[in-house]
Amino acid sequence: MSLETLKNEIIKNEGLTINKELKNANLKNGFMVSIMGYEFITKDYNKMIDKIKEYKKILDNFNNDNHFIGVWIDKKDNDKIYIDISKNIPSRRDAEKTAKKNLQKAIYDIKHNRSIYLNYEITFYSLYKKILDSNNNIIDYMFIKQFDTKNAINILQWYLKNNYILFSDNININEL
Repeated sequence: MSLETLKNEIIKNEGLTINKELKNANLKNGFMVSIMGYEFITKDYNKMIDKIKEYKKILDNFNNDNHFIGVWIDKKDNDKIYIDISKNIPSRRDAEKTAKKNLQKAIYDIKHNRSIYLNYEITFYSLYKKILDSNNNIIDYMFIKQFDTKNAINILQWYLKNNYILFSDNININEL
């Protein structure tokens, strides 16, 4: 496919997933995840083509065929053109984990033709020992340990039954 034909197909479809041969990848399943450091935004179609050529050279050095050049035109944001190197991941869970490691806002669900925006809200669970007075009234709490998943503390059920308590705190890493 010539670069002019590629450009016209991108404009017509408002985006495209492109393989190493600079052709439509025609993927049917999986989730696309952008790779941090390989993202570019422009409004200029010539700069878009230049970036596609640059990313093609990078893809030529990859040892697998699971990476692609993603291009999409955001009509809601003044026709900005987003170009990235992305990876196709079969599992939504794995795609979300990879996306979060790459600090992405969303993944793209190919089968359902939609973006899935990521939730960066994290719940931490803090284990405290109850400090009791002689009448078994709680007078204080002593911090023991913090966990990032409730499942990680399932082994501590004995503690929770024996004068320990669990508090949860939510933070949104986008606000840090």
